[in-house]
Amino acid sequence: MTNKEKSDAEIIKELDSIIENGISIDYDTKPKYTVKELSKKLGLSSHTIRFYDKEHLFPFVKRDVSNDERLFSDADWAFGKLIKCLRQIGLSIHDCRLFILDTLIGDDTVKERLLILVNLQASLRKQIHELQEAERDLQYKIRFFSLTCDLLVGPKIQLGGFFHESKGRGSQTRAS
Repeated sequence: MTNKEKSDAEIIKELDSIIENGISIDYDTKPKYTVKELSKKLGLSSHTIRFYDKEHLFPFVKRDVSNDERLFSDADWAFGKLIKCLRQIGLSIHDCRLFILDTLIGDDTVKERLLILVNLQASLRKQIHELQEAERDLQYKIRFFSLTCDLLVGPKIQLGGFFHESKGRGSQTRAS
């Protein structure tokens, strides 16, 4: 069974097993950051940090039982940066979890991770192209409506509302 075919429960079980048995990759897993501190370092909300932790995306998070708070390491911070990037370009939680699992497995999965990143880059480039086209269309509409507005109304646009001359009376009326 490939990692892609694994269920979330199977992935989580394997992640936990790798962490419990120790990993060969050298990570600084010393707990240092609270949810609030990690949130600030990553530019993510505390709610998002807690959600990602519940989804097993921070492999090294520890619990301070006496204070009932999560403590994150520099390794978790590095994974957080990765997760933030992968989520911003549309990777699912499931696929982020797989990517983390593959990372913890180590060098045997480098080709799989490279393929994922190359495919994500192609997808991102397509999204950028589509957004650039949408922006051009939007710019056209803004120019069109700005010109139309100037011709119909003149320079009477003010903060707090849109004022225009009423036809035939010369008095101002407010349009919402």
